Amino acid sequence: MRSRPAGSGATVAGSMGVTSARRSASGTPASAGWRSTAGTGRLRSPRVAKPANTGGGQFDLDQVYQKDGLFFIVEAKGPKATTTTRLVPGETAPFYGKIVPAHAIQGSPKYLQMTLESMAGEGRPTRALALQLLQAVKEGKVVYTQVRTVAKPNGSAYFSVKQFKPPAKQ
Repeated sequence: MRSRPAGSGATVAGSMGVTSARRSASGTPASAGWRSTAGTGRLRSPRVAKPANTGGGQFDLDQVYQKDGLFFIVEAKGPKATTTTRLVPGETAPFYGKIVPAHAIQGSPKYLQMTLESMAGEGRPTRALALQLLQAVKEGKVVYTQVRTVAKPNGSAYFSVKQFKPPAKQ
């Protein structure tokens, strides 16, 4: 992943373009600011600054961008990275005939909600940003995506972009 200084636009780099990422909350690529240029997709918006020392990314958001009142949350994954889960306190789920503790998988609305609530905890350096994002979720102004680098056997790589189901307006 590469990024540019705030205000100059952010870059999501890859060798195959961003066809699957060219969708915004309104359904039109131009309204979200996405464009494809020589294998690189740019979301022409500044990256939202996160405070330093937020815990190394575990149970935190990788990247957040803002454009025209929308927040774009990006979960970045390397070639060998796995999707994470969070234990949902007090909930259970069936699993091969047994009842086990429930987990929310990264990319689900429940995972995003739990992550934002954790980030908004009293005394957390991410509190202000998390409260802003929680409000944006309530207003339906969040686009939640995952960008994954995919390594090819010949040593080259490309990226895939997956847009998660948008969190429901509350």
